[in-house]
Amino acid sequence: MASGRNAAALATALLTACGASQPPIGASDAVPQSRAIATHAERGGSWMRPNASGQDLIYASTEGGGDVYVFSYPQHKLVGTFKGLNWHANGECVDGSGNVFITTSNFDGAQGTIFEFAHGGTEPILSLADPGAATSCSVDPTTGNLAVANETDDSNPSASGDVAIYSNAQGSPTIYTNPKMSIMFFCAYDSAGNLFVDNYYGQFAELPNGGNTFTDITIKGIGSSDDGPLQWDGKHIAVTIFSNSAGPMAIHRLKISGATGRIVGTTTLSGRKRFIGQDWISGSTVITFDDNSHRIGFWPYPGGGNPRASARSPKGALLWGVTLSSGSK
Repeated sequence: MASGRNAAALATALLTACGASQPPIGASDAVPQSRAIATHAERGGSWMRPNASGQDLIYASTEGGGDVYVFSYPQHKLVGTFKGLNWHANGECVDGSGNVFITTSNFDGAQGTIFEFAHGGTEPILSLADPGAATSCSVDPTTGNLAVANETDDSNPSASGDVAIYSNAQGSPTIYTNPKMSIMFFCAYDSAGNLFVDNYYGQFAELPNGGNTFTDITIKGIGSSDDGPLQWDGKHIAVTIFSNSAGPMAIHRLKISGATGRIVGTTTLSGRKRFIGQDWISGSTVITFDDNSHRIGFWPYPGGGNPRASARSPKGALLWGVTLSSGSK
């Protein structure tokens, strides 16, 4: 994984275009629960408050060290910590049962691992081997399939980004690539099971539910270095704008039809000027980080404006990805 996740650093790792969709690869099956727990326990230092499972929880991953901090919501109190999942703990997602998936990657980006935690659980219930540097994930609400976007494998200059889809979030993945996208960094399912992907270079594509080939999408008003995390907000695919400019951060709501898309609404987050990482939309709230990625902020959605509250990361940890899991599942 390119350190810092800035566009300039990522560009040096992107070399060749992707191939067509491929059949399942020979990735290792899911690591048994007992083995995953033993591996995690050896790292030590992980903990969770006994009453955490009955609360809504925010999971915030960190860059460099692979720690994940868990906060109660909306109290914003630290209630747990997972230590050393991998070199980088990256993007996160949650399924309909409240189970949390955390994508991680090794130092050289050659191998990723996805850890699954039950809501409020202290140890992973499953871990999945991933062939690339796993950067983000999304769960298909229609099937329970888990999609994982992979950055370029830094140890293999001829490799390119892809999406690995795990049927029912288990076993070995089927790998999908796009010849027109040299990297896939963020992904999101909509309510109909269509998968959308993008990168930091203004490229978007859709893998239709049940399809094997990506459709490239042109979106008017989004530049060649403007796009970032994708999410389904309940009505639209929403894209957070990655920018190093001095302007406030924006989230565009998109209307997509076939190979074209347009912006139908924009949420502006006052006081938030720069974004690197993965935010999370939950109902009427956007959860993301401050400019230095040391504090979690909560903004109204889609209204935007000023943040409602914030929570500080322990010991100034550099936060990168966030998700919200409900205790009522």
